[in-house]
Amino acid sequence: MKQNFLLLCGATMLTFVFASPVLADDTLVDVELQLLLDTSGSISNSEYALQMQGYSYAFQDSGIQDAILGGNYGSIAVQTVMWSSQSTQQTMTEWTLLDSAESINSYADTLSNMSRPFYGATYNAEALDFGSSLFSTNSFNGTRNVIDISGDGYGYDYMHGDSGWFSGGETSDARDNALLAGVDTINGLTITYDYAQVGDQDLTSWFAGNVIGGTDAFVLQAGDFTDFRTALSIKLTAEIEGGYVPEGAITQGEVYSAPAPLAGSGLASAFILLLAGFRRHFLGK
Repeated sequence: MKQNFLLLCGATMLTFVFASPVLADDTLVDVELQLLLDTSGSISNSEYALQMQGYSYAFQDSGIQDAILGGNYGSIAVQTVMWSSQSTQQTMTEWTLLDSAESINSYADTLSNMSRPFYGATYNAEALDFGSSLFSTNSFNGTRNVIDISGDGYGYDYMHGDSGWFSGGETSDARDNALLAGVDTINGLTITYDYAQVGDQDLTSWFAGNVIGGTDAFVLQAGDFTDFRTALSIKLTAEIEGGYVPEGAITQGEVYSAPAPLAGSGLASAFILLLAGFRRHFLGK
């Protein structure tokens, strides 16, 4: 009896020792959100500028700021990572607490002034491997861990997987490994101006089958970088609020067959953004 009691006490002490640093040190947030930004060679400098402006404007948007500040904890942690080739990934901003309009606007300013670190090929698998490893070492504890990956090209495993020189990983394997490692959701945003379809699979359907995964995972398509801002605002709001898939998105394994919902005129993009806001605030979707 005494021996069992001592064993129980020992187990309890070990649990306390290993668990207490997490409970004591980690800041509780509604979501840990990682932005994985494609900077491969297919993205021109002007497109890169539009991409970063889109992210900056999105975080300045009052709807997104309300979503951040209106959660259970009224805060999120966000990290920015840029990627391209097999061994080319770089953390551009460390995990940052957004818990006020001032901190959100400061982060938005950082994005708008962020210099491009490199060009290169498109290795989605290695980007997911790199990004997913950065959640467990931060000082935040989110109710959800979300990877937000955007890009305008297929992974090299799809494009060159049969080539003798290719030594990269499979994107779908990297996705599965990220989910097993504790990432709750991986969402995608495709820009299909350059590569709407290569081979027998369009880019958005390839993302749906190989990149995204987890709870309420989805991919949105923007027909060009002009529509990127609208698509991004819808996507970020859904990721921050959680619990639903936004209008116009497709989920894991679905095939994208309709025209790009966010491509076309600025008026069409504005209407879709207005519709998404109406559904979210008045219909709870």
